[in-house]
Amino acid sequence: MANPNAKKAIMEADLVIVGPGDLYTSLIPNFLVGGIIEAMRKTKAKKIYFTNIMTKFGETNYFKASDFVGTMVDYLGPKSFDYVFINGIRPSLSRLSPYMKEHADFVEPDIENLNGKKYGFTPVKLDLLRTKGFIRHDPEKIAKAVKMIIK
Repeated sequence: MANPNAKKAIMEADLVIVGPGDLYTSLIPNFLVGGIIEAMRKTKAKKIYFTNIMTKFGETNYFKASDFVGTMVDYLGPKSFDYVFINGIRPSLSRLSPYMKEHADFVEPDIENLNGKKYGFTPVKLDLLRTKGFIRHDPEKIAKAVKMIIK
């Protein structure tokens, strides 16, 4: 069972942000705790999901953005999110090269395969990529995306 304080925080939040993070080992386990999905469904908060930029070998091999979103919807149900943010910028080959050795792939931003209307969310494709170093979401770009929603 979920900690009552966790459920209360979700219910009283103005905004709930899910991700980025490993789908099956970081994100979904939080929703397997009894009461969390129910709190997510009942909250009046706006809910945002940030899909990953790279896959993780053995966990999300060959996943596209629509696969990440579809999996979240499978667990949480339709209308779980108001907005889904997808990185639309492919990293350079030189930045991707170390990931290829780990059998990790760029998450294709296949926004055309998302069924936002059916599942009750607005898909948003934009540049969320950090400009150098590890291929990660840029915290400032995430903040800018979130500010678009909470204006």
